[in-house]
Parts: sequence; C-alpha cells; structure tokens
Amino acid sequence: MIVCCEYDALPGIGHGCGHNVIGTAGAGAGLALAALAEEAGGRVTILGTPAEEQGGGGKKRLLAAGAFADGDVAMMVHPEPGDVEYVPYLANEQLYVAMHGKAAHASSTPWAGVNALDALVLGYMAVAALRQHLRDDEKVHGIILDGGKADNIVPDHASARFRVRARTKERLEPLKARVLACFEGAAAQTGARLEHRWLGGYADMRSNRTLAAAYRRNGERLGRTFVDPSLIPASIAGSTDMGDVSYALPSIHPVIGMVPLGVVGHTEEFARWAGSEAGDRCVIDGAKALAMTGVDVWTRPDLLAEVRAEFATTATQRRAGRAGLSRRAGPPRRTAPAVSGGVRCGDDVLGEEAHDARAARAGGRAGTPARCRSRRAAAGRTGAAPRCPRRPSRGPSSCRAATARRSPASRRRRPPASRARTTGRS
Repeated sequence: MIVCCEYDALPGIGHGCGHNVIGTAGAGAGLALAALAEEAGGRVTILGTPAEEQGGGGKKRLLAAGAFADGDVAMMVHPEPGDVEYVPYLANEQLYVAMHGKAAHASSTPWAGVNALDALVLGYMAVAALRQHLRDDEKVHGIILDGGKADNIVPDHASARFRVRARTKERLEPLKARVLACFEGAAAQTGARLEHRWLGGYADMRSNRTLAAAYRRNGERLGRTFVDPSLIPASIAGSTDMGDVSYALPSIHPVIGMVPLGVVGHTEEFARWAGSEAGDRCVIDGAKALAMTGVDVWTRPDLLAEVRAEFATTATQRRAGRAGLSRRAGPPRRTAPAVSGGVRCGDDVLGEEAHDARAARAGGRAGTPARCRSRRAAAGRTGAAPRCPRRPSRGPSSCRAATARRSPASRRRRPPASRARTTGRS
C-alpha cells in the first residue's frame, strides 16, 4: 500500500492548495498503518511526492523510477469545500510558445521590424476566441512570460506558457492541435517565427470506485457527510499527477471538506484556511480515513479482489475505447472537391445536406458526393447536362416541368434545396 504525501506550494501564495494538509494527513495515515502492518500481514510505503503544482510531475517521475511497482493500491486525500470520494480530474499538458521577430526603432523605423509581441498577443487572442467553442470540460489558460525589453524597441522576442486540459488523454490530443494552430496562424500573419515545446502534463484521474466507496464508508464513520460525486461537474475540476498513478495501479484521490463554499483554491484565503484549526481537523480525519481504508484492504481479501477486478475491467475498456477511436478515424472519406461552399455532384454544386437528399432520392448512398460524379463518369456522361435524380432518363427541363406540375401542398412538403440548406445551417 502506497500513501502519497504532496508538500509543494504555490509561488507567491504558499499553501493555497492545501498541500501541507495533504502531506501531513498522508504521513499520519502511513504511521498508523506501519504500526499495524505486521499484524495485518501488509506493507505500507509513505511516499513523498513533490513538484505537483507547476507541472513538475513528481509522481510521474517516481512512477517511471519504479516507486509504485510493488503497490497494490495508492491513496491520498486533498482539502476542498466538501467531502467527495472521487472527483473527475482532467488530463492536461503545458505548452511553451515563443515568437521570434526583428528589432527596430519603434518610432523612427518601425517598418524595419517584426513585432514578436504582436504575434504572441494575436495568438493569445485567438486562444481566447477558441474558448467559446470548447466543451465545458476543456480548458486553456496561460500567462505571458516575456513581452520585450523596452517600449521604444520593436520586440524581437516574446514568450508565454499555456496549460491545455480535457476530460481524457485521448480528447486532449485534438485540443492541443487546435491551440497550437492559434499561434501558427499568428506567426504567419505577422511574419514572426514560432518556437514551441510541449512540456508534458498529467493523465486524467481514474479513481477506483470500489476503493473510493470504502474510503467514504470510513469517512462517514468519522462523522463526515459526503456529496454525491455525480453532482461534481468536470467543468470545475483541475488536474493532478495522481492521474498517471491511477493508470498504473488502483488509486483514489478523495477530497475532504476544509473551507466553506465560496473559498476557492490557489488563493491566499485558501492558504489561511489550510493553516487554521479547520485544516488541523482535516489532517486528523484524513489520516484516519486513509488508514482505516488501508486496514480494510489488508483484512478483507474480497475487497482487494473487487478493487483489482475493477481496475482490470477499466483498463480493458480504455484499450477498447482507444482502438475504437483509431478505427473510426481511419482514412479520410472520399468526397467531391469543395466548390464555393458546396460539393460538385455531376455538373451541379450542392451543399452536403442537399446532396445527401438527392443521393437518397436517387437510391445512392447518402453522404458520398463523389458517388454521383463517379456514376456519371462510368456511364460516359461526364460533362453532360445534369440528370434528374428522381428520373435519371430525363434532363433538367423535364425535372422542372415535373416539379411545376405538383400540387402546391406537395411543393410545401418538399422545400427547395436552397431553403433547406439555409435552415440546416441556422
């Protein structure tokens, strides 16, 4: 059994994330378990895990070094406004971007320069515009590290660091590409040269529900009231390197109530609560709940078997999900070339929806604009007048005549393609 003890702090704030509570509660749980290990037939590791806050990934490095290799389960507890046995922590990765321009006198010869700061700010604003189109559980935020040396010099260098988050590791990858495209476009617009590096990040947290339920039962025995995890949206979650641990062995990262609602993390106010009597109570209750859960794992073989079975099942589902994503991605679907916002279908230019409707009426497969063109080519009619999809033997004039002969009610039931396209886009 491995009990993780975080203890790093935030620059300029201190323990605005309560890692002093995390580390102390973990140490207390580990000491209690160590006193019972021989009698219970178990073994415990009290593992200090530094460098979580700024993306240093202390747990990831320890994981790679084999510190978790012999563990059956890993546990820690984190202070928050309420008690919840598992939280949907997000996958994330950090991005460093730098724009390289050309210095010049900002007043007398600005045309001779390439403004790296302008390029960086354009990229920053593009990311801000992108946020409108992100899911609730996708986040992008960052800071400018360097904006130039003097206000009368066209900046030849500017840099920033961003953090990109998504619900899972798989969904993080396409979001990373969208964010990077913001800066690539800004560099192209200004003539600057973009330098970028992905600095690494954390996996999403896959809490073991069976083990988390055992923690909750022990917390309730201590008098704590828990919030239903389904009420915690991923849109308010952060990230943790415990996520990477959870992919390697059954893990939990419950949260314990320390602050009232309205006190948010990563602030000086939260740091004051972490040093208060409320913080001390969290240390004691958190240590007890973790230790009691550890004893359950040691003394209840059925519990450990359920924990392992859930972990194995979840791992299998993840592998199947990744394979499914790969199969769905596949090679790009063949389509006719885009022409003025539509696709060419024989001699006509149609929107996707109008084409699909035409293909369906003609007995073709919907969603394949190239099919009509290839069918015409096979029949030797390429370049000929467009045929009516309902009556292939007739030309467009016959099709229009047939449409004109339909009753007004019939025409209302089948709106023209142009009107359907407009409605579809709105």
